[in-house]
Amino acid sequence: MTPTVRTSCMEIAYQEEGNPQGTPVVLVHGWPDDVSCWDLVVPLLADDETRIIRPYLRGTGPTRFLAGETLRSGQIGALGRDLADFLDALALREPLIVGHDWGARTGYVVASLYPERLSGLVAMSAGYATTGAPLPYSLAHAYWYEWFVATGRGRTAMREDRRELCRYLWSN
Repeated sequence: MTPTVRTSCMEIAYQEEGNPQGTPVVLVHGWPDDVSCWDLVVPLLADDETRIIRPYLRGTGPTRFLAGETLRSGQIGALGRDLADFLDALALREPLIVGHDWGARTGYVVASLYPERLSGLVAMSAGYATTGAPLPYSLAHAYWYEWFVATGRGRTAMREDRRELCRYLWSN
């Protein structure tokens, strides 16, 4: 059974490996990934001195909202709040946050607002910045899937054909 913790608005599911009393390393996945994106990394990190924790971000895996009226948002501020609340719920002291894609940006939020709470941040493949400036066409083309999932067809694909959509995203 997948462990979970409750925050003010979510029940956040997570995977845990390594020594429960070890130094905490929190691996934060991107989108449209989930915690399985770290499967090949975990054996390299989990040992007698390290506690590996992989939370499922909102909208992925068994993580659930507690109330129907809670805004379903992938906004980076919301994800950052979720991660900060997750760290509190597990009473993690000075974890190393390792983030990929949206997970990197989520880590930026926590590291910038609560630098004293972390031992460090490793950010990989961080998504584009949202400065409000128009994206160059080459970047807009690269991030087409973000617009796609904002459409009815995209939402249906995420709900009913996620595996095939993700295969397509990773192969093109």
